[in-house]
This record gives sequence, structure tokens and C-alpha cells, in this order.
Amino acid sequence: MNNKERILILGALLHDIGKFLQRARANLSKEYENMDCGYGGAHSKWSAGFVDEYIPENILNDNEKKILNDIILSHHNKERLEYKDYNGILNVITNSDHLSAAEREKREMEEKGDPNKEFLLSTFCNVSSRNKSDRTYYPLVPLSEEYTKILYPKLKEEIMQIQKKGYEEIWEEFKEDMIKLNDLNLNFIDYVNSLNYILFKYLRFIPSAAYVDIPDIPLYDHLKTTAAISLCKYRTEDKEKPYLLIEGDVSGIQEFIFYAQKPMQAAEKSAKRLRGRSFFINLVVDACVTCILRKLNLCEVNVLLQSGGHFIILAPNTKKNREEIEKIKKEFNEYLHKNFGTLLYLAIAYLEGSDEDIKNYSEFREKLSVETEKAKKLKFNELLGEKFFSHENKLLSEGDVCVICGINKKEEGELCSVCSNLTNIGDKVADFTHILRYTGDGGDFTIELESFKISYRFFKDKPSLPTGENLAMYSLNSTNFLDTGMKCMRGFKLMGRYVPTDEGEVKSFDIITKLEDKKERAKLAIFKADVDNLGWIFSKGIRKKLRSISRISMLSFLFDLFFSHYINELAERHECYVIFSGGDDLIVAGRFDNIIKFSNELRDKFYKWESRNSMVTISAGIEMAHYKFPIKRLVEYSDEALEKSKDGEKNKITIFERALSWSEYGRAMDLIDEFQKNREELGSGTLYQLMEIHRQSNEDVTSGRPKIPKGSYVPYVKYFIVRNWNGKDKDKRDKLERSILDNFEIIDVAVSLYSLLHRYGLKIGGDKNATKTT
Repeated sequence: MNNKERILILGALLHDIGKFLQRARANLSKEYENMDCGYGGAHSKWSAGFVDEYIPENILNDNEKKILNDIILSHHNKERLEYKDYNGILNVITNSDHLSAAEREKREMEEKGDPNKEFLLSTFCNVSSRNKSDRTYYPLVPLSEEYTKILYPKLKEEIMQIQKKGYEEIWEEFKEDMIKLNDLNLNFIDYVNSLNYILFKYLRFIPSAAYVDIPDIPLYDHLKTTAAISLCKYRTEDKEKPYLLIEGDVSGIQEFIFYAQKPMQAAEKSAKRLRGRSFFINLVVDACVTCILRKLNLCEVNVLLQSGGHFIILAPNTKKNREEIEKIKKEFNEYLHKNFGTLLYLAIAYLEGSDEDIKNYSEFREKLSVETEKAKKLKFNELLGEKFFSHENKLLSEGDVCVICGINKKEEGELCSVCSNLTNIGDKVADFTHILRYTGDGGDFTIELESFKISYRFFKDKPSLPTGENLAMYSLNSTNFLDTGMKCMRGFKLMGRYVPTDEGEVKSFDIITKLEDKKERAKLAIFKADVDNLGWIFSKGIRKKLRSISRISMLSFLFDLFFSHYINELAERHECYVIFSGGDDLIVAGRFDNIIKFSNELRDKFYKWESRNSMVTISAGIEMAHYKFPIKRLVEYSDEALEKSKDGEKNKITIFERALSWSEYGRAMDLIDEFQKNREELGSGTLYQLMEIHRQSNEDVTSGRPKIPKGSYVPYVKYFIVRNWNGKDKDKRDKLERSILDNFEIIDVAVSLYSLLHRYGLKIGGDKNATKTT
């Protein structure tokens, strides 16, 4: 990048950083005290002070910093610009600033907010209409392990009770990370990419504007998107349509993760293999994003979304960039086809856009998703030809082919080198804390493209320095990303990846289904879920004038944070495998009682996370079987259960082929607790008699009519409870009777699950630690 582009990017990325410093009461240089920066531009003086103190000489020299500060100080008062040659860059930044914050929502009448005391409004409160009285906010904290437990949105009054740190304390931590960054002595792009993560960590839950505006846009998202928009405007060849919105989406993820050419022979280490293949999806997306950024000479601020098997990048609209995207698409799908046949496909599409498209970013993104879906329907179209049908391993005999992929030659036992590597990654995934990416050979896994190789190393302690180039190191699920000593680009990644382990070894499915003091094993269950109407939420859920790029960016992040980070805590608590989690999709495996507890808590946590918004819901399906049952088929059954939950009103969970509302599901769990508490008095046959009454009052068992007329089951229920009651406590019996009658429509689910739990000596309520696995 030339010096003008470097000034442009830092000017856009740091133009409003002074808001943070001003609220933190950071020292202001006397040089800027009496400067007129225009209406609402006082924070620019602190932004300039930040540049003076924290942008190192190897990134910008003194003269370049003077120019940068002149631009920053003038972005609310263009007339004061001294370096007139940079008027074009100033215009780009100010226009991008306005587009990023398009249609900030103003406060009512003369109401003013105190920026030092205002909290960030949850973006979920903008989905559909929401009363002002029940709006929820985020506490003023960095994105770090110390605070993730309190990051759930709350009423402002509740936050005031738990808020411990203010801007001053956060600023002190921010400064420490800036010093660590400057000690790395990085090149410009690596420096900006690393700086991006510092801003991500500290400014994600700090409002961009709070004085006359509703504080619903994070300062981080505003700075990042302003920088991305600015670079597009500066480099474009089309002034009317300066933007190229690029989307990538991996197709065939589920089939790829669970596929095995010979399931019986591939059963060994299946839990490790599933996690390795799931993690590989993240590597493919990361490698493609890296390739696009490098070929198009962009920074990570241009990446608007990267989660699971999906990414969105905002790039300048040029002929060269469009051509590069087509080349990258072909290269990656050649790699995927060579190694995995037609199982995986990376659909990549792009759309040219105008300023109006950025203002209504939701609609822009929706139009692009239509193009991406078209690309999925033309899988491998870019590869069709003689080479596509002449796979180099076509002459392999059945005995020589890998039992997993069924494509490549066996090299390590029954597996090819690719499938063996993925299984090894699955073994490491629970233990490693950092990912090192570079171009070159010699990593734990290498994605070899026609133009270059991208390699990855996974490590827990300090790594040895590889011989490759373009090093980038990411800490995994930790935002303390500047503490390891290697001098290279730094960042962090949040990823749903928890798997149960024993002394560092991933537990197999037969281990987690074992029962304490018993030789038999309980059933293995699969839980599959996703967010309902996600497309509608992004495209229509937020009022049109609020569908800005900053808000949508934050909304995407909130979904990703829940499914990529918080999901690990739940999985660990209930000893479940996170097989795949990203964006809004989730596949989890575990012993059936743990999956029941996991699912119940997941819904409660998600409901709190999305600010208890009735328009943001989740549906799920659970299926269970013997632990040796083919996992691929079990997942397919859970898919069918999920589809049943989404039939009609959605917001349901299906278990035992019964779609229940989450409220009914919770009541079924309460009913099971009641059965447990009254098991001695209730008698073993009573519940089965109740099941039969339920069946006869709901099914056509004789000539098209139920034996018990619908709604006439009450006397039958009362009769069997009284007849079979073995205790003397009439009040206790009456309480149970009321619980059963109030929930009789779901008695079949409650009894089925209770019977299964009773068979294995397990509980899902009361003592959370009852009957642990060995």
C-alpha cells in the first residue's frame, strides 16, 4: 500500500477513537486544547493525541502522522484542513463515516444522553418493535473471559448494580495492549490487522454515539466499517457502484462431516474424525478469506463476517478484483474436488453496489444471498471439462482406497494422508490454544492451491518458528492474544469446539455413554438446532432506516458469539461434543440425559441472549440410539426432527417424534421431576396406564374414533392415580394429580423420557451431578 492508502485506512479506523479516550478522561495535549474541530468534533482532538502517542515510526513517519492528524481533526470541520492535497481522502472518510452510521436513531425531543454513563443498546431490541421500557443493554466491559458471564443484555437498572469498571479502567488495559502491539515491529498490513483485534476486544460493547443518538451502534463496528467503505471508495473504478460485496458459503458440510465410504471399517476414532472434519470447514473458510485479502490487497477490516462455513467481504469494485475472485473460486474448488470428490463445494458470489446499497445493507446482503444460492445450484460448473471426470485415483482397486473418503489411496493404515491428518486434528482440537497460519509447507495441515500453499500449525505452548512467510497467530477462544512471544500478526478466533477429554485424549462415544458402576451403556443422542427465520431477521426484521452496515455487522457478531463461544460453556457443563457450531447452526452429541439438560439450558440462555425478543427464536430436534448406531443416520433423523419443529409456527423442539413448544418441553421436564419425587408412592404401572389413556384419547383405535372421547380423560386419570397410590399423604397425591392433568397433552413425552432415565438410573433434575460417566 502507498502512503496515501496507509493514511486513509488509519484515518478511517481511528477517526472516532477519541470518543473512547474523551470518555476515559485521557490526557489531552495542549497542542489541541483550543482547536476548533467543528460541531460534534471535539473528540477528534483525542483521536489526534492517540495517533501522536501510539502509532509507531515504522508505520507512519512524523510527516505522515501530521497529515493523518490534519485529516482526523478536520472530519467535522473540512474548512480547517491544511494539507489540501489530501482533501479527496478527507471527503472519502467523511462520506464513509456517514454511510457507516447511516440513520442513527435520534433521542426524543430535547433528551440528551451522558456518554460517560450510557450503555450499548442490544441490537436485538431493534428486531421488530420493542417497548422503550423493556430495552436491554450490555455492560461496559471488554470482550474478555473475565466478563463473558455478565455480557448477557440486561435492563439498565440491573447493569448499574453489576458495573464495576468504567472507561478509565478499560483505557488503561487498552494502552497496555497497544504497547505490546508496538513492540512487535510489524509491517503495515499486519499492524492494522492486529490493531483491528485490539479495537474488537475493547470497543465492541462501547456505544459509538450516545449524546443525541440512541446508543445502539458499537464504536468498533462503526470504525471498522468506515475503514472498509473508505478503501472501496478510494480504489474503485466505478464511482456509481464502488463496492463489491463478496460472499462465500461451504455447501455439503453435514454430508462431509459424517460421510464414510465404509462405515463399519471407519468406526474407530469416529468422534475424533468428526471433530477434525468439522474444524476443517473453518480452515477452508479461513484459507479462502486469507487468499482473497492477499490477492486483493485488503485488510481484515474488510471482512464483515467469518463464521462456520460462511464469510462476507466488502471489497473495491474493480475489474481485477472480479477476475481474482473467479480465479480463487476455481482454485479452491479444484482443491476440494481433488481431495473430497463432490462432497464439499465452496460457493462464491459477488454483487456490485452503490452508496444506497450500503445504507440499506440488509437488502444488499439479501440480494447477494440469492446469487450465492444460484452458485450452489451450479456446483463445480467452473471445473467442468475433461479434467473433472478424469480423477487421478480412478484406477484404484476397492482394497486400496481410503475407507473414509473413498477417493484417495490408503497411506496410513486404512486411511489416506488427508483423512489421517483430519483425524489427528480432531485429536488435538480439544487441547490446542493457538493457531499459526503461514504460506509454505510443513504445518499440521496444508491447503495446497495452484498459486500458493496455506499451512496451519496448532499448538498449546510456544511454537517453533516455521520457514514460511506471512505469519499470523490467533489465540483460540481467548482475547489475551498479545502475550505469546512470536513477532507476527496477532488476533483471536472464537470457535465452538468443546469435546470431552480424559488426560488430553478425546473421549469416544462408547466412553461418554458408559454408566457408573454398570457394564451397559446409555443411549447416544444428537441435538440439532438453528435460529428460525434468520433471513427475515436480517432482511426485514429491523426497520428499514436502521438497516445500516454497522448494525447488521453487530447483529451477525451477536449470533456468532453465542454459537461460537457460549456454546462451549454449556457443552462442557453437560459433557457434550460440539460437532459443528457456527453462524446459527448447531450439532451436538452426548449421552441422552446430558443432551436433554443441554437443550433445556441452551434455550433458556439463548432467550436471555436475544433480549427475550419473541421474534428471535430457535428450533431443535433430538434423536437417540445405541452408541454403535451409524452416526450419519442418527444425524439425518435429527434433521427430520428439526424439520418437524419448523413446521408451522416454529420455535419448537421435537423429541420422540413429538413437536413441543419450548414451554411444553420445560413442563415435561418439571413433570419428570414430579415422577421422580413420587416414584415410591406412584407405583410402576401407573405411568404406563396414563400413557394408554393418552393414546386412547388421541388416536383412532377403533373405526376412526378414539375409545376415550377427547377431553374426557380426567376421570380415568384420577381413578388410576387413586387406585395405584401407595402412600398416605393425600395432599402430595392431589398435587401430583393436578400436575398430570394440567400437562396431560405432553404426558407421553414425559413418561417416555422418565422411563428411559429410570431404566439407566439417571436423572435430569435435582442433583445436577447424578450418575456421572466414567
